[in-house]
Amino acid sequence: TTKSDQAGAMSYFKRIYANALNPYVCPILALAIEVFSRNGSETDPDRVFPGTLPHQNHNHGLKAFLKKTFGLTGLGVDTSRITGHSPKRSAIMTVSDCEVVQWHSAELRADHKCGITSSYQTSLAPQQDGIMGRILSCLPFGERDFNLAPPHFDAKDIVSVPFSTMVTNFESYTIDFKSVIPYLFASLVYHWEWIERNIPQSHPIFTSKVAVLHKRNIPYWRSKVL
Repeated sequence: TTKSDQAGAMSYFKRIYANALNPYVCPILALAIEVFSRNGSETDPDRVFPGTLPHQNHNHGLKAFLKKTFGLTGLGVDTSRITGHSPKRSAIMTVSDCEVVQWHSAELRADHKCGITSSYQTSLAPQQDGIMGRILSCLPFGERDFNLAPPHFDAKDIVSVPFSTMVTNFESYTIDFKSVIPYLFASLVYHWEWIERNIPQSHPIFTSKVAVLHKRNIPYWRSKVL
């Protein structure tokens, strides 16, 4: 869709980064656990991001949570004015204090309008979302590991992974989200031993299709993670 079609909801996609150094705060691992924990059926849909406009569903859910938890003024501001942009803008203000991002860039929201490129990005897109996304994922700014690649597979290894038997309602996800699932799976198997040590055994990930039907293959897939 064009940016004008998305006006009022989300004008462009945001960047979210894996923190393979610290699974406690890794948003990709958290999303992976959520996706692979679902155990619904075709007659009982149970998938992450239901509906055709997940960004609008998320925006509605966030506002409903804020209103229920804090009321209209419990945070000192009108909670209805808080948007999904707020975390990134908060990160911008934090780094601007030490002149990582100049003030004129902060005013421009440090997004693709800035026209600034950086080695901290994984594409040629001229934007600072690459920096903001990594800061929000708690990667160590200013260090080599700040640009650490996420757990991932070689393309030839992805083909052999039976995602349709692991992910509930896999075929109902959009093509874009299906392209993300191999990264989620890579984080899941890379951190599987950590998951077994740190997540309660009552968690649905341990009764998931991955854990029940494919656990014996996890060491093999982990060996393929780059």
